[in-house]
Amino acid sequence: MTWVEVIDSVAKIGLGAIIGGLFSVVALRMNYRNDREKEMRARKIKTVEEAVDLTEKFFSTHSHFISRLEWIVEDADGVPIQIAPETHAKIREPDALLLESADQAHIAAARFSLLNAQDSFSSLKGTIATITDFRNTMMKSMILPSSQELRAHQDKANELKAEVQREAAKLYASL
Repeated sequence: MTWVEVIDSVAKIGLGAIIGGLFSVVALRMNYRNDREKEMRARKIKTVEEAVDLTEKFFSTHSHFISRLEWIVEDADGVPIQIAPETHAKIREPDALLLESADQAHIAAARFSLLNAQDSFSSLKGTIATITDFRNTMMKSMILPSSQELRAHQDKANELKAEVQREAAKLYASL
């Protein structure tokens, strides 16, 4: 073997090692980036699912609150009635649960905001505001609404709920 052949063999081996090492580094980086993207997507999906769960709990609690009010208001023949102490005792627990779930819904809205889902965020915040304003007005005045007012509020709340669910579904599909 001559020196030229030895140098040629060393150059080929070195060049092969450099090319192999370079491809290893590129492949590792691509795998790392792909794994990181999968993990971020999984985190986003988990965040959306948690936010939707909190939102659904809020809507369920609101529905329970409204059904309790309907049960009380049905006897009033369509006339708003003053909240008496015994009536207040009947709605105290659902009211407390509604306030607690409204706080949780605000957390869900914050999670939508973190995901930069402004449509879902604004839709949920508007719904929370509408529902809590209705509750606050009623509890501040200590007068239960008439059955027609209650049905109108429930219809509006159902429309807002459908909008929030639509926006959340769009967000989920975009991930």
